[in-house]
Amino acid sequence: MCPNGTAVSSTGATWELHPEAPHNLQDLTFREDLGCFFAWSYTDRLFYVSRDGKTWTKLNNTPMPLEEVSCLDYSPELGWYCAIGGTGKTAYFSKDLEHWIGTEVTNGAAIQMNSVKYMPNIGKYILMPKSGGSYYTFDASAWTDS
Repeated sequence: MCPNGTAVSSTGATWELHPEAPHNLQDLTFREDLGCFFAWSYTDRLFYVSRDGKTWTKLNNTPMPLEEVSCLDYSPELGWYCAIGGTGKTAYFSKDLEHWIGTEVTNGAAIQMNSVKYMPNIGKYILMPKSGGSYYTFDASAWTDS
């Protein structure tokens, strides 16, 4: 995380700070389907895209519906984004980053959520809590975007 903007380097030895860029970007990746860099900001929980890492454009106007985001996963196979975080029982899903659907993912008590990943080989998401010996799986076919 860079709390003062975005830092860019062509060598890895020297860095140039861009304070006008979104602060505290997370999960930075190059998305082939978008043809640019993609990330979300821990500060405002919105999504951003950039072609050069310096100039960023806001991709959406609706923040993820979590006060604390622990993990975001994007599944190109399904076209779904899955966001988890904090202590709770709900994962949130979106296809357009504007409309989010909450889905209860545990049958028991609330858990401290840590990470989530879609596993295409089994057709399920796997959620790992911050502690404990259990993990949780969910079948993506049960969700709809209506």
